[in-house]
Amino acid sequence: WKALALPLYPKLIKHPMDLGSVEKKLKSGRYAAVSDFAADLALIWDNAHTFNADGSDVHQMATKLRKLSEVQLGGVHGPLREGGASGGGSASGGGGASGRMTAR
Repeated sequence: WKALALPLYPKLIKHPMDLGSVEKKLKSGRYAAVSDFAADLALIWDNAHTFNADGSDVHQMATKLRKLSEVQLGGVHGPLREGGASGGGSASGGGGASGRMTAR
């Protein structure tokens, strides 16, 4: 928010989250379950809706991305790491038969 000169952001958004942070957490294996990953995505869309005016480009894109992520993650459950939540290392898939949750 500082780099974007948005001084009101921390006053309105109490739990910031962004796609870059999600990517870092995914690549470092910090998500134990798909639901944890999905919760951070939902937080991004919630924050975008809270901070940006209804009808703005950002608000509209957050709505579209929320719907897309819900569709993509709708049938995916369980751990994101091999060996379940206690598995070590990095995220390596775990999206069940769909294989949609593979980290690169």
